[in-house]
Amino acid sequence: MQGPSSIPPVTVALSYFHTKIGPCTLYAHPPGTSPDMVLQEVTGVIDKVTTPGFFTQGSGDYTAINDYFEIPSAWARGAKEEVLLSFIFPGRVTPDVELALQPLARDFERQVTKMPEIYKGFYKDDEGRYPEGDRAAIREMHQQLVSQVTRLHQTANETLLDTWMLKKSEELLPDAILNNPVLTAVCTNYGLAILAAVGRGGKTRLEVGNLSGLEPRMIGLQLPLLIRLDLLTEGTELVLTNRGLKVLQQNSVKDLPEELISQSASFPRIPPSVLSAIQQRARTSEDFQKGLHNNSWIPTPRRLKSFLRYLMGMELLERGR
Repeated sequence: MQGPSSIPPVTVALSYFHTKIGPCTLYAHPPGTSPDMVLQEVTGVIDKVTTPGFFTQGSGDYTAINDYFEIPSAWARGAKEEVLLSFIFPGRVTPDVELALQPLARDFERQVTKMPEIYKGFYKDDEGRYPEGDRAAIREMHQQLVSQVTRLHQTANETLLDTWMLKKSEELLPDAILNNPVLTAVCTNYGLAILAAVGRGGKTRLEVGNLSGLEPRMIGLQLPLLIRLDLLTEGTELVLTNRGLKVLQQNSVKDLPEELISQSASFPRIPPSVLSAIQQRARTSEDFQKGLHNNSWIPTPRRLKSFLRYLMGMELLERGR
């Protein structure tokens, strides 16, 4: 993902304790983004950790936000695999980044721990020592772990963008708007930043991107919602409507649709992956699953249903046959 320069690049690494070699890195994504010396230093901490949980390590050159946990194993000594999940950044990171990533690490831990025979994925380098019947399972479980790390990296990038945009919104917008739950619910952090950028003179998507720090894809996903709410128009240039001006200048919500105001407390922030699937003309639940398959964040069926129900309530979608 290419985003604003102030969003720190992250490497997600999954490490484990090899009974003969010691601490090893199973996979780091994206490959080659963290120096080998840094990976070795992060991975080596497994030798020193005795209690599952979160901790931070690093120096002036890097920061690693770690989650140490254990997976039941029929092959490991002590009947458990010692596992370390790490988010590695160049330089230092702020505390809000650590707080934002901890829930992702917990979800990863829960998902991996409940996978049957997932421990076999840590034996890819030793599969020759096992019967042929186990080798296929070893390769399959190893690929599962690699896929989980890759997906976690994508989700972490979205979370980092959310965290960065929250800060950016706080810098760009008056407190009166930020403290209004209706406006923040209707527009979302991304929408608020776009409105503020247009209010500061951004007339094209490029100018809005330069002022807000949002990538073009995100602006393209958010504009239809803002236009639907009659907060701005897009012709030869982006222009705030009277309603949009009131939002920024007077903090007035009188002209917003009553159903949006009444539903603001439970407004679900629509993920970019869902909006992207809509733009790709997804029509059925199967279409959405296909459209979301290669995206950076895939909601659970229950959450997807909630998003779609809300969008239909806003008349952005219609229920057909």
